[in-house]
Amino acid sequence: MTIDARIAVLPPGQQRLEIRDVTLDALGPHEVAVEQQAFGVCHSQLDRIYDHSRTEPMLLGHESIGTVAAVGDQVDYVAPGDRVLTTWIPRAPLDGRPPVPSHVAFANGDVARTHNTFTWGTHAVVDEQYVVKPRTAPPRTWARSSAAH
Repeated sequence: MTIDARIAVLPPGQQRLEIRDVTLDALGPHEVAVEQQAFGVCHSQLDRIYDHSRTEPMLLGHESIGTVAAVGDQVDYVAPGDRVLTTWIPRAPLDGRPPVPSHVAFANGDVARTHNTFTWGTHAVVDEQYVVKPRTAPPRTWARSSAAH
């Protein structure tokens, strides 16, 4: 399964992001495709933007909320339709397998990479270790104190 997406890409040596329409490749066995609903901008992303020594296109963003669109054949932690958080911190080491950083290959042969995940786009493909299901908790009720104020 491939996914059509619109993502932000930081070209090498530039400070201006490009918005590109891409087709994300079929998922690897431990990958999760997340349809993004919201993502953050962190100061570390700004550090990357102003780093002129980059020699490859870069993918940015490492925190988001979204819905699982598809999973690789060895992913059993989440399923399509699950609401998830995407983070740059691995959820848990899985049998010593290090998480694989995200990348996107373009038609011209260029490959944009990241150090862990990317979230600036309509969709992201990330290693399952960077995906977290939020716990659901009962609504919090605030008890009113009977003590005089």
